[in-house]
Amino acid sequence: MFRVRRVLLWWFACALVWPVGFRHTLSAEPLGQAAAEEDLRAKARRIHDRAITLDSHVDIAGAQYATPQLDPGTDHPRLKCDLVKMAAGGVDGVFLAAFVPQQARDADGYRRAYQTAMEKISAIRRLATTMYPDRCELATTPDEVERIAAGGKRAIMIGIENGYAVGTDLSNVGRFYDLGVRYITFCHNGHNQLCDSCNPAPTLGDQEAEHRGLSPLGRQVVAEMNRLGMMIDVSHAAPSSFRDVVALNATVELVRRGYTAEAIAKIWGGNLLRVWREVQATAVRQRCEVVPPRILGIFGGMGPEATANLYREIVRLTRASKDQDHIPTLIYSFPQVPDRTAAIQNRDRSIVPYLVEGVSRLERAGASLIVIPCNTAHYFYDDMQQAVQIPIIHMIRETADAVVARHPGCKTIGLLATSGTIQSGLYEKEFRARGLSVVLPDRLRCRWSMPPGCWPKPPSGHTPSSCCGQPRSRVGMDIASRLCPSTEP
Repeated sequence: MFRVRRVLLWWFACALVWPVGFRHTLSAEPLGQAAAEEDLRAKARRIHDRAITLDSHVDIAGAQYATPQLDPGTDHPRLKCDLVKMAAGGVDGVFLAAFVPQQARDADGYRRAYQTAMEKISAIRRLATTMYPDRCELATTPDEVERIAAGGKRAIMIGIENGYAVGTDLSNVGRFYDLGVRYITFCHNGHNQLCDSCNPAPTLGDQEAEHRGLSPLGRQVVAEMNRLGMMIDVSHAAPSSFRDVVALNATVELVRRGYTAEAIAKIWGGNLLRVWREVQATAVRQRCEVVPPRILGIFGGMGPEATANLYREIVRLTRASKDQDHIPTLIYSFPQVPDRTAAIQNRDRSIVPYLVEGVSRLERAGASLIVIPCNTAHYFYDDMQQAVQIPIIHMIRETADAVVARHPGCKTIGLLATSGTIQSGLYEKEFRARGLSVVLPDRLRCRWSMPPGCWPKPPSGHTPSSCCGQPRSRVGMDIASRLCPSTEP
């Protein structure tokens, strides 16, 4: 069986030769030393010759790559990897990477990033299909890699470094795939529209964390790459991004099929062709088999009407023409969870076991992800997320991200919420982390701002459409007036 080695065994052999040679020098046996070194080199060569040796990442030098000015068919002094060096070193194949540096996340930035990626992909394809088809060949499957290597050619594969090149158009993933791209590195130095990087770029306005892992678009890209059978490279990704990818990608399929943690680590850690085959096989099964649907879990009861309202909205907003089009959903209503506002104010952590029990029950019941329609419960979000392996959607962060995406010019946010939500500071924290200021209603008008049906009930004489004796629309207009002085009262 072919085995893949990223690092040439030659260097390993040389590392072993040194102590052998040193020992024989001390014993004044130069002839024995030379023989031992030659035997070791010969053994290393035999192992190397039986293996398929791949380099999983070599950046190309711009659109001029694979032209007479920068010819990878020669032993070019500017290139650390070319066809001549690959043949001399016994490297059978290489993933040539179309690197796209991180820049501004606006329409012009995305356009230029996509153009850069396409120019470099064209250059890589030009090498294999136009310049040197007799010496190398484009490979898009593991079987093609083995066939090309067996025929004495170099296998050329394509990757993209930095998902910034995808822009905001999910269909670009399919376009890259059709051109032969078989992996995408999700980010580079700086957060992008898909995920957080482990190296934020302050010069681009990056905070320490922006999406807290994958963005909503990033999750869609993971799903699309899984569908197509593309590998996901998490180099440069923040730990939170890495965890989100692992929760969504083909590794979950390996777990479902009974692979142990040690086996999965071996797959990801040492055998690129096997990883590639697993990803492709998973994509085929997902397209051709009846795959159990992902199940949404709703942890509710805080309060019950908010839970019911969320589910009504999910049903209303789902594009469905028949029952089977709706989202499989588990609802666990647990009204006995103690009061969240009191727990926050009193720094009382006795509430945590109740919350952990709620999300754990949904996980055991088969939920794929969890949403919690209670603002103040998110004060204990980290406790709940650490207790389960499935992702919990952070409602407040998602809201803040949506506001920023839909209103890019907005600088100040008016917040109408219960006193408990305001006192928790949850929304203020998330909006301020995104560079937005928050305007709050005065204490009088937020004494009661809970919707009808939630505990406690509104004071006597108040109707569902009023708040502290004022029409709720008027409360909202006061907030709008403080944001925009020109607004009519």
